Amino acid sequence: TTWSALGTGISGGQERVYSLSINNSANKLYVGGNFTTAGSTTVNNIGVWNIGSSTWSALGSGTNGQVNTTAVNYAGDVFIGGDFTTVDGESRSRLAVWQTDYWAPIGSGANATVNKLFILNYNELYIAGNFTLLNGNASSYIGYVDMDYGTWQYFTGINNYVNDIVADGSWNIYIGGFFTAINGLPFNHIAKWDH
Repeated sequence: TTWSALGTGISGGQERVYSLSINNSANKLYVGGNFTTAGSTTVNNIGVWNIGSSTWSALGSGTNGQVNTTAVNYAGDVFIGGDFTTVDGESRSRLAVWQTDYWAPIGSGANATVNKLFILNYNELYIAGNFTLLNGNASSYIGYVDMDYGTWQYFTGINNYVNDIVADGSWNIYIGGFFTAINGLPFNHIAKWDH
């Protein structure tokens, strides 16, 4: 029934938080946004609040640009998307995944901003944003990769940005954004895809 602070919070940069994801089994809260410091720790746009010890920690040296979205899968891998082009000093074009102790690439990334990540069926990573290329292939603002098998699916025909994506219990996908047409048919900013 009361609010409490997470240490001294975040600071630096634009001092904005855009995404939160929790790994309950590890007791960790992942925080993405536009900031440089969490508590007294330099984190550069992606920080970790350790719930049990009430302390902040970093994931490597962070990113060189804003993190818009975070997601955690069943294995505890941490996925991020946003406006960055390097993570932990390595080239990572707007997508990356933290696997135990390093930031791995997700294919060759995206050619423009990633707005939302969503994990379906344990390890299908759906990616939505302002991009037209995903992993070097034409993909109109949305696509997905099966992280277990490394297989990609690309979507074409959406005419503008996708800002958000969710799924229902039958694994149908819902998207919302700036678009007004898909494959030449009218869709006023929201649509469903039968998985």
